[in-house]
Amino acid sequence: MRNHVLVADSITYLSAISACGKGEQWQQALCLLRMIQNDSSVPDVVSYNAAISTCEKVGQWQKALELFEVMRNNDAVADLITYNAAISACGKGEAWQKALSLLEETQEHELTPDIVTFSSAISACEACDQWQQVLGLLRQMHNFNVAADVLNYSSAIKACTNAGQRQHTTCLFELMIMVLWNQT
Repeated sequence: MRNHVLVADSITYLSAISACGKGEQWQQALCLLRMIQNDSSVPDVVSYNAAISTCEKVGQWQKALELFEVMRNNDAVADLITYNAAISACGKGEAWQKALSLLEETQEHELTPDIVTFSSAISACEACDQWQQVLGLLRQMHNFNVAADVLNYSSAIKACTNAGQRQHTTCLFELMIMVLWNQT
């Protein structure tokens, strides 16, 4: 009987990292990423995205941002999914300034922010009661032809309410109703 040695490839690693994400096993995901490097390979953007998302989902926002930096230091090119996961991680860590910085970077790298990008940045700012930043992000969404949804308006309303900005709260609520009415 012959002994067969199984060798993991990038798809195998990606599948395993993704499974770790679903099982909230962020430490295992990081071990798998290191295993790719130990196999004399460089993890690709999809593997990094899966690991960053895994860390973000379980609230390990600092690890997610560390991975983002490691990825860039390894000359891997971040895509919009990478930025979205990193911006969302910033929201979990209430690092709203970093979230806005990453949003700006998307444009510098000629990536077009989408609803996920803006929603993640809005959530990060709303969590820190940065109501003026939230309103600015809603304006930016309009400039990028990205339609704000109920969650975006709700975050803006909450941020303005928490800051005692009753007039802004009322205007946002009316605008949200109008937008929702026009969508039906």
